[in-house]
Amino acid sequence: MDKEKIKVLFICSHNAGRSQMAEGYLNARYGDRYNARSAGFRSSRINPVTIRVMAEIGIDIRTQYSKVLIECKDETFDIIVILADSPYESECLLPEAKICVHRNFTDPGSFHGSNEEVIAGFRVVRDEITGWIDIYFGPPRDM
Repeated sequence: MDKEKIKVLFICSHNAGRSQMAEGYLNARYGDRYNARSAGFRSSRINPVTIRVMAEIGIDIRTQYSKVLIECKDETFDIIVILADSPYESECLLPEAKICVHRNFTDPGSFHGSNEEVIAGFRVVRDEITGWIDIYFGPPRDM
């Protein structure tokens, strides 16, 4: 009998970068144990650079799409991880969860400069998020 997967919701400001990276990485590396989703406090679209930097590490998130938190209001999660600056900016909108974690990462959408400088910034955030996930959720298994 298969053990039920742990439901995780990653939340950031716009569901365009950080939470999309986290969702894609957790599902790709730990999908045997976790079922990750993501949402934003406000509606947006996935930043194309997010898709690019995840592809660089072998994770295809092209089918993911931006969701607003209100879409998850009637669901229950085991763990909610808030990746935004202010964990309580929309506290009343949070769905039910057993555990709520706040782990802030820089919003990659805030990077400016040349195309290469922006991409480099996204890579730094990606690596910080994936490294934290490996520590918090467990060692990666072969993909």
